[in-house]
Formats: sequence, C-alpha cells, structure tokens
Amino acid sequence: MSSEFLVADIGGTNVRFAIANISENNDIKLEKLSVLPTENWLYLEDAISDYLKYAGVKPKRAAIAFAGPVNNDEVSMTNGSWQFNQSELAPFLKMEEVKVLNDFCAKACSLPLLRDDQLLKIGGGKSDARGNKIVVGPGTGIGVGALVSTGEKWQAIASEGGHVGFSPSGDHEQEIFAVLTKEYKRLSVEDLVSGRGLSNIYYALGMIKGKHYLKLHAAEINQKATDEKTKIVSRHLRCFPEC
Repeated sequence: MSSEFLVADIGGTNVRFAIANISENNDIKLEKLSVLPTENWLYLEDAISDYLKYAGVKPKRAAIAFAGPVNNDEVSMTNGSWQFNQSELAPFLKMEEVKVLNDFCAKACSLPLLRDDQLLKIGGGKSDARGNKIVVGPGTGIGVGALVSTGEKWQAIASEGGHVGFSPSGDHEQEIFAVLTKEYKRLSVEDLVSGRGLSNIYYALGMIKGKHYLKLHAAEINQKATDEKTKIVSRHLRCFPEC
C-alpha cells in the first residue's frame, strides 16, 4: 500500500491541497501545500488534476473534505456551484480510492488530537475527556460539526447548523436584525457569521447610523479596518463575533 496520498479541503472561497506522507511509525507529514481560489476552476476534478500536475505526484488514494452535505453519490457545494458524483472521482483521477467527507465532519475527527489548551469548555462542571465535542468555523458560510462519544469510540457528525434561524439578543442585535430582515425572507446565523455576514453587518450598521454603506466584500472591510481604523469598521468587527 502506498504511503503517499492526496488530502484536500474544498471550500466555497479557497481550495487547499497537500500530499500526505505516512512514516513507518504512522507520523503524517504534509508536503507541497497549496491554497488557491475556488473560482479558478469550474469543476473539482479539474482543480485536483491541475494540483497533481503541479505537485508532480500520482497518489493512489485521496481524502477530500468538502463544503457541503455528503449523504448521496451526487454531492453539491452549499455555497458554490461545484458538484460531482463520488463514484466517478476515483476512475476519473485514476486512483484506487477517493474518500469524501463533509468538511466539518472531517474537522470534528481531529478534535481528540488537540491539547486541552486548544479546546474551550462549554458549561459548568468538570472537564471530561470523553465528553461530546463540537467545532464551529465561519468562512464562506459557517460550518458546524460534532464528535459524540460512543463508549470507547467516537462518532463524527456532519451538520448544516449554520442555517438555523438567527435569534437576536439585546437591543443592538435587534437593530441589525430589523435592517437585514427587510432584505432576507429568513435570516439565518450564516447570514451574519460568515464572509457575507461581515458584509451584511457593515451594511446594517451604516443604515442604523442613517448612512448608506455598500455591501463591501469581507476582504475590503478587513482592509478598511487595517488602513482607516474608523469607528464604524471597528464597531463592526467587534459586533461580528457577538452575532
């Protein structure tokens, strides 16, 4: 069995590829890491093929974390246009095996490997090494995954939890909610805690102050915060994690 395989993290904004090598004592080393805009390709298969040409390797196996539900043979990106059939990937890529996981299901699998100081306990009581764990991460959307203890083993659970309805807390969030519900039929957590969430909050704070702020791209807002250090942008960035 080859000790060299492709690993990939496929998101709505960026794709991340690397070649993983497993040593004789099962240590894993990542090589030839590449981070590129997802929009550079129309299809996942083309992105993988181009990366392997760049890397100059022909691995027989691949593990792909994909930003979307992985429940059926046909898989579609939640916040993007990419879709493919799992059964067709290995033959197309001339590999023996290609494993596809939901991206936050894959992240949840890493939780037992983290140190205690890399985890945050939720709720009271004593820490329990076998306690259930969750991972949440804002990006193009917001991903949510969980790891449930099942005796001596763990069960990773994928989730589309970012689509739960947003429930404002406090007067400030109520104001933001009132602005954005005029544009969204239903406001979800993902509409606020994500890349587009940065844009939505920036726009809403402008409307609350009686000014018309454009829905700037998240990268532009971060740049403005760095360059201008304006009160509205600073307030916006403080508000983002609260939502």
